[in-house]
Amino acid sequence: MSEAEKRRRQDYKRKRKGRILLQAVILVLVLLVALGSLAAYYRLNRTYYIAYTEKGSVDYRVQLMPNDFYEEEWQGAGQSYVASLMKSISADFAYDLVMDADTVSYEYAYRVDAELLITDNETGVAIYQPTYAIKEEQRFTQSSSSNLAIRESVSVDFAAYNARAEEFIDVYKLSDVSAVLLLSLHVDVEGNCNAFEENSRNDYEVVLRVPLTEQTVNMTTTATVPESDSRVLACSNAFNTEILRNVAIVCAVLAVMLAVVLTVYVLRTRNHDINYAIRVKKIVSAYRSFIQQIENAPDVSAYQVLTVKSFTEMLGIRDTINAPILMHENEDQTCTCFYIPTATSLLYVFEIKVEDYDEIYGTGVTERELEAEHEALAAAAVTEPAPEAVEVPTEQETGAEGSRRFDFGPRRKQSFEAKIELAPEEVKGFYAEIKAFAESYGVKVVRSQRHDRIYKGRTLFAILTFKGQKLAI
Repeated sequence: MSEAEKRRRQDYKRKRKGRILLQAVILVLVLLVALGSLAAYYRLNRTYYIAYTEKGSVDYRVQLMPNDFYEEEWQGAGQSYVASLMKSISADFAYDLVMDADTVSYEYAYRVDAELLITDNETGVAIYQPTYAIKEEQRFTQSSSSNLAIRESVSVDFAAYNARAEEFIDVYKLSDVSAVLLLSLHVDVEGNCNAFEENSRNDYEVVLRVPLTEQTVNMTTTATVPESDSRVLACSNAFNTEILRNVAIVCAVLAVMLAVVLTVYVLRTRNHDINYAIRVKKIVSAYRSFIQQIENAPDVSAYQVLTVKSFTEMLGIRDTINAPILMHENEDQTCTCFYIPTATSLLYVFEIKVEDYDEIYGTGVTERELEAEHEALAAAAVTEPAPEAVEVPTEQETGAEGSRRFDFGPRRKQSFEAKIELAPEEVKGFYAEIKAFAESYGVKVVRSQRHDRIYKGRTLFAILTFKGQKLAI
């Protein structure tokens, strides 16, 4: 193998390997993006139900109007109070939420309102039910905390609400009715997600119940208790997970397309030379224990060579005669022969080789370099005179009729093919015998304008040319 062919071979394999590596890297990156997006989608799109405990309470005090019986202006909770002496009520609301997780993000809101409720005692239906905001709704976001504590203190004018209820009852002359003032703390806790499912929202109320229009007042407190299986949705995702899902789908489809393109490219660019290397490697890997590699090709002159068509047949012959399989690969790594010698001077040979590098790798600048190398060898082997120009007499008049002979310029030397055609039959016979003899050995004969070149593989072996009227080698 010439140096030019080696360079073409190396350049082709290097470029092919680089393109395969680039496509593989792109494929891996797309797969990583797809897997990462899919993992992020499932991680962020999960609905977390975190177990929680919550409790609420309200403590209150009653402010009395100036009177001759009570020394203290403020009275504590848990007593009965004379309605006509009550001026205002101070209520301290408390709410606590404790969750199992300590890194939870959620939103919560709370408000305090007063509801004046007048109902019919017989039917229990509300007759008058206005609601007054004592503390406007407050909304917050809680991050990375498992505890939520709300403390809110309010003060309401009991005398004003009581007078309002008495006025309503007197104006409409109502009987068998009851009036009550409901002071309530409302707490809403919800997961910080784009969409909420069932049980994802938690409403909690702490209520202080104050009777109205009665002589004495006994206040009570109530709090809603969550169901035993209630959960608060704790989702810290504020990102649109649909984007992650779409990215994962697009990248997965793109990865499949890239894998198909890579597979097609690998198969279409796997020429005879590459297939040769793969085939040899597979045989050596599969039957390493049966094969003994040798450095030099064996001398086959003393053997009768029998060609074997497949390596499987070689294995059968080995098992039959119990002989080793010898392996030799030439220096150019273009031909590998497996031998099984026998004591009866038979040599079984299985050959894997690759030829015709021009057809495999094409020609280019390096091929012109190779052509120049061959021309130099031809010039060294055969000294051939340069084409000569034969002068023809110039235009002149001849004959009685005044006919003319014209000068068409210098006459050029004939091509090799023309010389063969014009050569004597004996020379044609010699040429045919030489060419047939050469082709019988499987060599290649290439014709040019001046001569025929005989190649043994890629090596210029001989040149057939004319020296004058003689055929020379």
